[in-house]
Order: sequence, then structure tokens, then C-alpha cells
Amino acid sequence: IANAMQLPEGMEPKTRSRLNTTGRVTFPPYTAAHLEEIVRQRVDGITIAPARGSRAAPKPAKVFSDVALSMMCKQIAGHNGDGRRLLQLAASAVHQVLCRGHERMDLGAPATGLLEVRHVAPVARKVLQDRFAEYVTGLAALWPLVCIAAVVREACAREAKDNFDPPPLVLVQRLAVDAMEALVARGAVPAAVGGGIAALLFLVVLRA
Repeated sequence: IANAMQLPEGMEPKTRSRLNTTGRVTFPPYTAAHLEEIVRQRVDGITIAPARGSRAAPKPAKVFSDVALSMMCKQIAGHNGDGRRLLQLAASAVHQVLCRGHERMDLGAPATGLLEVRHVAPVARKVLQDRFAEYVTGLAALWPLVCIAAVVREACAREAKDNFDPPPLVLVQRLAVDAMEALVARGAVPAAVGGGIAALLFLVVLRA
């Protein structure tokens, strides 16, 4: 069982030959309507207990408003149609309410839906966030290191070509520090981390 339909094609021929690829069963992704039905089956029949000491009967309540449920299901259907991801999103939204307290969350009416779009949207962004995009975004803090490394390596190569000898280590370090100080002066890099990045850059250039 695999999430990727092309899993056998990515294996080595020796391993792929041992699999019964002729008996493959492909399950199509769920549509938004199917996903809504799955969630409704899980949350229908939920009731709200009366206040402590009250003898009133529990009242039925809708966990998700129609708009919030539709938004969740459409996003999952457009992403990969994985029902497990939808249940993860729904459970995360409910868990956030339980952790933060319903007084602070400003919940909706039980008749129309306790969790509205404003409650579900932030959780959906976290659950559906692309890990690769998150990784690339995290690299933004390292772009000065990459740029300075390219400049220093080019300067070192030019120095070696002109003098027929690799540049001294002091010159390499001076180039790295000067470049980092220029970025700090422009505000591109915080001064608190400039020294650490310069030292790391010095090691990177030496290993290159």
C-alpha cells in the first residue's frame, strides 16, 4: 500500500520484478463531496453537556459550520484528496480549541457551527503547508552566506590566476569579513549574527 501511484516505477528493476504489478488496484482520490460525508459521519450526533449542576438535557451541536467544512474539504480535494489528511486537519482544529479554551476562541453558535472559517483557516495552512516550500523559505536566512561564498571564491580564483599561487588565508578571511560587514551595514544581516556567519563562511571557503 503506497500513497504514490508510481511507486513500483521508482524501484530498482530487480525489486520491481518481484512485485505483482499486474494486480495493482488504484484508489482514486476523494472528492469534496465524499470528504464532507466522511466528516459528517464522524461528528454528527455530538452534544454539548449542560453547565455543572444543571439538570438540562445535553443539546446537539454542529462542530463545523457549513462554510468551514466546505472550505476544508475543497482544500483537501484540491491538494491530494487524502481523507486521512482531512481528518488530521479536523482533529487539529478541535484540539486547538480544547487547548486554548473556548472562551478565548470566541466560538460560533452550536446551531450553525462551533468552528468557523476563522478557526479552521490557520490550522489548514499549517497542515497543508508544502514541506519543500517550507524548506526553501527557511533557506532565505542563509542567502548572504551563499552570496558571499561566491564572491570570495571568485576573488580567490582571480588572485591565484594573477599570482600563480593560492591566496593567503588571511586574505580569504579578510574578504569574508569585509563582505559580511557590508551586508550588516546595509541591514541585510543582523549584527548579532554577522560575526558567526563570517566565521562559518571562512570555514566553508577553506573546505571549498
